[in-house]
Amino acid sequence: MAGCTAPALPVAVPAPMATSVPVSVRTVEPQALAAAACHERAGLVQGWLREVDELGWPLGSSLLDGGARLVVRSGSALDEPAPVIHITASEQALDGVRTADLSSLGDRLADVFELRRRTIESSPFVANPRVYIALDADVAWARVAEVVERVVGAGAERAAFVFLDEGRAALPLPPSTIDLDLAKLAHAGVSKRGQILAEALAFVYKDCQSALHLIAQFGQDVPEVQQALVEQLPAALEACGCAVDDASVRALHWALFGNPRPGSSVTLSLARPSTPGARALKAGANVRWQDAHELIFSMGNAAASRVIFAVDTPLASEALPAPDLAPAKSTTRGKRP
Repeated sequence: MAGCTAPALPVAVPAPMATSVPVSVRTVEPQALAAAACHERAGLVQGWLREVDELGWPLGSSLLDGGARLVVRSGSALDEPAPVIHITASEQALDGVRTADLSSLGDRLADVFELRRRTIESSPFVANPRVYIALDADVAWARVAEVVERVVGAGAERAAFVFLDEGRAALPLPPSTIDLDLAKLAHAGVSKRGQILAEALAFVYKDCQSALHLIAQFGQDVPEVQQALVEQLPAALEACGCAVDDASVRALHWALFGNPRPGSSVTLSLARPSTPGARALKAGANVRWQDAHELIFSMGNAAASRVIFAVDTPLASEALPAPDLAPAKSTTRGKRP
């Protein structure tokens, strides 16, 4: 009809869009997301620690160089935890702790072996005791032989002689907040090193007491400390919600267990002087390790045999002074012949 208008149509209300996303995904709590992210971060730390372990400087021996200038030589990686002995011409150290003399070093090593037997019987280290020996290039062979004698007397059955392997790559590290402090380790004494590392540990894990407690329970007398950390540190990090700076964690453990001076080693089975069939490695008393170390590599397949380190002394006839053939002078005075 004229003058009539059509009634207004009701406004259509759009129906909710169908979704296939589960409600649980849309309602994930922030804590769960943070836990998942932390789990991933802890896994990355664990993978990095395994890489460090495979490079082959176990038990923090990269820090414990004791001032030794190693001979450069490629070889097998140092991939087994064991005490580390560093020898220079005037000093000796076991796991970074200097001893008064080689006798004291042997006594200390014997105590370490005894502790292993009492506390970790299942360790392969206990079944076949081993040490790493890092010798300064200028150490005389007589001192090398005495070191080996003390090591055998303490109960070691194998010695891995350590060299500097310039062809072995080191892991790159991102910059961290503790780099300047850790750089001081290179010029610090033993006690100062301990202080620097203790302060770094406290700083890095100040908000992660679970990780700090885990590390604190290990000491120098635990050869598997690195392996234990590889397995247990991720859980400790997750327990504190990963309240750490990842770059500082890596820098710290690189300093403790890393490889700033990549090493290689040659392992020999040691024997006592009375062992039947043992092979003797001999050199002159004053021959430097720089030259004498070739004896180890010259053994070839014989390296599997048990060896003795001995000083090659000249024959008795050669060692005696030449006789004086001049006629003896008379010491008689005031007497006639």
